[in-house]
Amino acid sequence: EELEKEKKGIAALLGEDQIEQARIRAEGVVKQEHTLLAYALLHTLVDTLLQRFVLIGQHPDPIKNEVIEAVYTIVYASKRFPRLEEIKVCSEQIILRYGKQIEEDAEVMKDRFVNARVRAVNLSIIAFCCHSDKVEG
Repeated sequence: EELEKEKKGIAALLGEDQIEQARIRAEGVVKQEHTLLAYALLHTLVDTLLQRFVLIGQHPDPIKNEVIEAVYTIVYASKRFPRLEEIKVCSEQIILRYGKQIEEDAEVMKDRFVNARVRAVNLSIIAFCCHSDKVEG
């Protein structure tokens, strides 16, 4: 609902020929939409881990293919979405299970194992911040 209201505000700005303001606000809306999609995806990945809990317990090393994306994405996301307490707790449990090295591995191998949508949200936030600096400065 909030995003819809923001989109209507952007349309109004466009109608008033305030293109630059509309563009800046539209970038914010896109960032919010990407973040919400990433949150939904993370929720699904946590569900995947819960469904595969027995598999994880039976086969500690290496990480099974059925859960590899979920494991690495949750660890990766825990550093980027600090407000998601559930992801942080889940990440801590993964680290206890697979060892501290998995935190570094999630960074190093993010292009291979971390879900692309979650990586994209982080990149879009960085791009938005960099672009906003250029607009303001």
